[in-house]
Amino acid sequence: MKIAFFVHGYLPWDAYGVPRYVERLGSYLAGRGHQIYVIAVGRPNLPKVEKPKTNLTIYRTCYVDLPSKRLRPFWSFAYYTFGSLLEASKLINKEDIQILHGHTVRWGGLQSALVSRVTHKPFIVTLHGSGLGGYSEIRTPQHLRFLRWADIVICRETSAVRKLISCGFPEKKVILLSEGCIDTEKFRPSENKMPKGPPIVTFVGRLIPFKGPQLLLEAAPHILSRHTNTVFQLVGEGESKDYLMTKARSMGIADHVKFFGLRSDVDKILRSSDVFVSLSPYENIGAFALLEAMSTGIPVVATDVGETRTIVKDGETGLLAKCDSRDIAEKVARVLDDRNLVYNMARNERQLIVKEHSLEVFCKKYETIYGSVIQRKAPL
Repeated sequence: MKIAFFVHGYLPWDAYGVPRYVERLGSYLAGRGHQIYVIAVGRPNLPKVEKPKTNLTIYRTCYVDLPSKRLRPFWSFAYYTFGSLLEASKLINKEDIQILHGHTVRWGGLQSALVSRVTHKPFIVTLHGSGLGGYSEIRTPQHLRFLRWADIVICRETSAVRKLISCGFPEKKVILLSEGCIDTEKFRPSENKMPKGPPIVTFVGRLIPFKGPQLLLEAAPHILSRHTNTVFQLVGEGESKDYLMTKARSMGIADHVKFFGLRSDVDKILRSSDVFVSLSPYENIGAFALLEAMSTGIPVVATDVGETRTIVKDGETGLLAKCDSRDIAEKVARVLDDRNLVYNMARNERQLIVKEHSLEVFCKKYETIYGSVIQRKAPL
């Protein structure tokens, strides 16, 4: 099959959840012999066309940067949308691509929908996170009506499925595929768990309030009262980084907190950790990093919200905590104190990811979806 992915951000410029999801999905499908084209926005100092491996082509639309940070997102959105229409449409027709796959709502989904109207190719959209929060379930807002053009809408959260169906979407066009696409070979348990130094608690994700890194700092003093030499690692970048660094200094715990920034060796960082924390205080949040940690067999402590509770079964595949610093600290300390609990959770986590959330499992599901849509749309 020839498949075009539409995603605004892509590696190496954008290294978080959705771009990583698309990169793994595309690479795996390319390895199975499919021709994969990733349509992303242009970035400074990156090539227009890149072919990182056989059967995988990255095509970046034109982009002109703006000095104004406030206007940059709007400018980027406009360039990506029009660039997709003008440039990607030509590419789709030239290469005779069979199906378009937009990722997220307006930063991939909309662009694939518009190109589909121009090229008359079928398209599907994957909603990463709910993508549908913030509006009434009675009817779909005008700016999301394009989702009705899709042949299939794939949701990664049950709340998104319910909302689409309540808005009148046919049930046969809505598919639930929860979190997945985890490279279980890369994110695997350590073969040699050697005795090491102080306990390490790790957070991986964007440093923004939505992801909850501030909760880790608030829990840190309570954890340190029981495990005095604990180290807290925050892997990622984001608008809250300066605030968090200042907060750590003001709390007197800066010597215990390490800010790693963006890293390409997250798997190694996870394997050297004792506890992983997923701390978003909000409902309906995806948990890509959480699944990677579980795949490495690192015990996890996660806030009891949204889809997280469907993945983390308290006491079996992790511990669930309230969005409260003391409860988070109590759960982290419990992991550090109970080695039997750690062993059992680590085993259960790994089994769950391999069985239900691995790259192989998800890519086979996507292949089935692509094939059925292409066959349904094929001329008689």
